[in-house]
Amino acid sequence: MTASDKKDEVHRLMKDLEQAATAYADHSDDDARRELRKVALKLASCLETPVDSHDRTLFEPHRSAAIRVASDAGWLEALTHGKPLSATELAEKTGAQRSLVVRIMRLLAAEDVVAEVDTETYAATEKTMVHINWGWRDGLIHFFEHVSPVLLKLPEYFASNGYKEPEDQSHGPYPFISDGKTFWDRAVEQPILQEHFDNFMTAQRVGPNWIDICPIDEVFGPGLRNDPDAVLLIDIGGGIGHDMKYFRSKHSRLPGRLVVQDLLATIDYARQQPHEGVELQPYDMFTAQPIKGARAYYFRTVFHDWDDASCEKALQNAAAAMERGYSRILINERVLPEKGVSSLDCVVDLTMLTMAGKERTRAEWDELLGSVGLRIVKVWTVTEPTQRLMEVDLA
Repeated sequence: MTASDKKDEVHRLMKDLEQAATAYADHSDDDARRELRKVALKLASCLETPVDSHDRTLFEPHRSAAIRVASDAGWLEALTHGKPLSATELAEKTGAQRSLVVRIMRLLAAEDVVAEVDTETYAATEKTMVHINWGWRDGLIHFFEHVSPVLLKLPEYFASNGYKEPEDQSHGPYPFISDGKTFWDRAVEQPILQEHFDNFMTAQRVGPNWIDICPIDEVFGPGLRNDPDAVLLIDIGGGIGHDMKYFRSKHSRLPGRLVVQDLLATIDYARQQPHEGVELQPYDMFTAQPIKGARAYYFRTVFHDWDDASCEKALQNAAAAMERGYSRILINERVLPEKGVSSLDCVVDLTMLTMAGKERTRAEWDELLGSVGLRIVKVWTVTEPTQRLMEVDLA
């Protein structure tokens, strides 16, 4: 791109930015916010030199490392109790060395994770709060200990296997660095790993939800049996039951039982939480589904953890339990576009690759479901750009 072309591109993006900013000011909804941010990031990228881009790549790990240190040391938590605190006060409260507090916190201030309100004095912001939330904090721990180490070894892994996607989890990148054990193997050995993972999954379930957005009467359709003893909805791999508890609170008028199924360790953890109106059942989705003829078998962000062959097995088990003409499968996952995939969706897909899983396009979903005698009959948009609820029936 010539200097003249660069200027033209900057001017075009500035006009787009002005239009997006006006739309956000007029509507202030999340779609307008995302569009404004998208244009702003394009403008920032246009102004970035190749060296700037290279430097950003080199230094990406530093921000998350600093956040983890400040979180573990208790500095972020200390800032949430009212007034701003100096580096000296943070050091005294937590037993840390003052000079280290300064070096870590000034990076977080530069990255807007905290506010630098005076020399070596810091205050919490709304971005600080997300890092002390128990679910997002456990997500950071999970990424540090079980995602980042695998990502660092991806070049070595792919060089060793001839640059091919892993066929299954047992031959994926995670076992490559973990003595042949998958993450799920490790979680059985060390329950705290499963707890961190479950808490992170629960945190991600807070926010826009298909239960609010999709027309429930249309999703469950006419013909729903008016039987309180029948199973209305099974959340397979549903963690500690956040979605089913929320569903019950929003749609208690619908008859039928709500069931959460997950591995025993997760169900044991879920039993420690309030779960009134929701049944908890240990279940491995790779075994025969014990509940036959439910109205809906629901999977949320389950299949992206797994390779196609594993997904086929789980889907076959669900399909075998369905009652033709009555049951359906509901899948809440990303559906990637064929081109122009967002950066966030790409990095999530790469995260899934560490476990031999993947995010899928509509064509890939059709192929996967078709391979086990299923078909997509309807798709609802949950959130943009890619979160969807797919209604799936027997072909």
